[in-house]
Amino acid sequence: MASCSDDSTNDITVNGLAVVSAKTSFSAAGGTDTIALAKPVIKAYAEDSWATVASLGANVTVTAGLNTSRESRHTTVIVKSSEADSTIIDVDQAGATLKIAAPASIISNDDSKTLSYAASSTLPMTITADSSWIVPSFDSDSVYVKLGANNEGHLRSGHIFISAGSFKDTINVKQEEFAKDIAGTYAILDTYNSTDDNLIYQTAYLRDDNGQKNFVFPTLNLKLPITWSDDDMSVTINGGSLLGTINDGNSVDYVYSVLWDVKQGYLTWSSQISYAASLEYDAQDDITYGMFADNGSWAGYNVSAFRFELFSTNPPSSSGR
Repeated sequence: MASCSDDSTNDITVNGLAVVSAKTSFSAAGGTDTIALAKPVIKAYAEDSWATVASLGANVTVTAGLNTSRESRHTTVIVKSSEADSTIIDVDQAGATLKIAAPASIISNDDSKTLSYAASSTLPMTITADSSWIVPSFDSDSVYVKLGANNEGHLRSGHIFISAGSFKDTINVKQEEFAKDIAGTYAILDTYNSTDDNLIYQTAYLRDDNGQKNFVFPTLNLKLPITWSDDDMSVTINGGSLLGTINDGNSVDYVYSVLWDVKQGYLTWSSQISYAASLEYDAQDDITYGMFADNGSWAGYNVSAFRFELFSTNPPSSSGR
């Protein structure tokens, strides 16, 4: 079968040269495969530089380098046994992959331990951490995270950084135990009674009372139930939580948590509405702190403060305020 006088792909007649066997699909890691042809080869080349071609006798080797892109790639290899006999062979290479079966955040207690997660990468991987108590490593099929024992008396957090070609990922690492690192004495800013020149704080003990975590206000003789989340190290206050009662000898009033949109001037004591603060540790000042912020639970409003209010009714109601 004849071909035209130039060597462009469009002018080569396909199947003019029989292929005996060929494996031309590469993983992202690359490699070398052999194409066996029915006749000795006088010329072989690839249309793209990422595939290197060599011939010896009736065999053609195709070598693909490492594909660092996430995209697969395709080229064609043109093989000739004479100017009249030639064939075109498709060559494909898969895109790079990085797979780690680890959560976005690793939450651990204070014990020393080594965690492992199934992993695979077609690219060389770099894995580091920003804290000495986190030691990550990688072998052929797993990522290992070694955590040192937390004996510092406070929560701590760090990050693992993973890089492989164009892949970048970060895993958050948090280590704490409520009784050892979170429970303790806190100062809650009393914004209602404070001024710019005189900030007033209410002392509150954050503690676990038989499974129910509370802020206990000793000077007010009140106990505010809270929900603690290890996932984001947050304290959540719900509206309509009973803190205690006040008895003046004639009547009993009930103290409930009320959430406040200060800007719009609206209050709610719905238990479905909440206000949350994620806790952090400040090494410079050696304090654990958090800032309460709206969490989107009150549609159309922005919770910006919580209040303690008296109600004559239990449960709380508008008529009982």
